[in-house]
Amino acid sequence: GSGATVLIEATEALTVSGEHSITSSTVGVGMAGGVVLQGADISISSPEPTTLSSSSLGSGDAGRVELLAQNALSVSGLEVGSIAAAQGAAGVIRATGEAIDIDRSTFSTATGASDINDAPAQITVAAGSDLQVSSSFLQSSTGGLAPAGQVRLNAGSTLQLDNVSVQSASTG
Repeated sequence: GSGATVLIEATEALTVSGEHSITSSTVGVGMAGGVVLQGADISISSPEPTTLSSSSLGSGDAGRVELLAQNALSVSGLEVGSIAAAQGAAGVIRATGEAIDIDRSTFSTATGASDINDAPAQITVAAGSDLQVSSSFLQSSTGGLAPAGQVRLNAGSTLQLDNVSVQSASTG
């Protein structure tokens, strides 16, 4: 069967502190569900990585992972992934907010799909005004014939990168 979407939402502030694992996965032919956090303001902070992921270990596709803030999005020590380890395609990762601050975090998509017509798994981080990314790694990759996706960082006003690796990679 397929995995279901994990939705965590707040009308105002959504705060996650400490080490957590929020995932949707599948190991068969079904698709993994998505993982979605949404709120007016989202803050995730952890000395140890907090994981948000959708993964497929079978032939199904991985789902989307989204952080959707209306105002401020602040993350530190976060690992975000959409991973299809076998034949499926990875899903998209999207983070939005008016102001976004990402620190010591990893955003990654990976697919092992062998179908060149599979949609690439993109990573999009879009701020209405300011976007700051520091000490972080963002990568969309493929190990099969399916294409790697784009990594997009968009700021309506100021974009600041400090010790950041941004990659789109193919090993297939």
